[in-house]
Amino acid sequence: MNTFKCTLKSLIVSIALFSLFSTSVLAKKPKWADEIDASIVEFAVGASGEPFDFDDNGGDFDILVAALIATGTVAIFDGTEYTVFAPTDQAFYDLTGTSTDADAFNAAVDLLEVEGVAAVLAYHVTLDTRNSRSVVRAKKINMLDGNTISFENGLIMANKSEAGLVDIDNKLSDGMVHVIDTVLLP
Repeated sequence: MNTFKCTLKSLIVSIALFSLFSTSVLAKKPKWADEIDASIVEFAVGASGEPFDFDDNGGDFDILVAALIATGTVAIFDGTEYTVFAPTDQAFYDLTGTSTDADAFNAAVDLLEVEGVAAVLAYHVTLDTRNSRSVVRAKKINMLDGNTISFENGLIMANKSEAGLVDIDNKLSDGMVHVIDTVLLP
């Protein structure tokens, strides 16, 4: 009988602890609900360092930041809420067949010219804040350049490329950033 009481007591304590633990886990906010008090541009610069200070780290956004500044498109982030699909430096290396930030930036500008780079950048931005659930469920998403993207089989489908989501739901003061592994081509 004493063993039964100990077992029953252990079972009750286990259920109580499980209930407490599972409630706290289920109550946790999704990542996109935790807003960072930084803008989209500050997020990219913060991950990369000073603009044009290329470090050859394929996982940050040195090339994206430099391209935004060089084309003047950084001005579009004027307080309106946007969602940005931000390609890493590695995505630019892959696009240009280079292996350093400076070479990739210069090759992109040589290949596309400044106006073409600006058009490609606009193809990575959409109005309003879209978390990953909204992106995945959307049939088509209208981008700032007038083209659309869609989401199929785990990939963002662009007109001339497709990209995987690397880091999603980075909620910022002026929108959302989803990091992608490929430069989207309109």
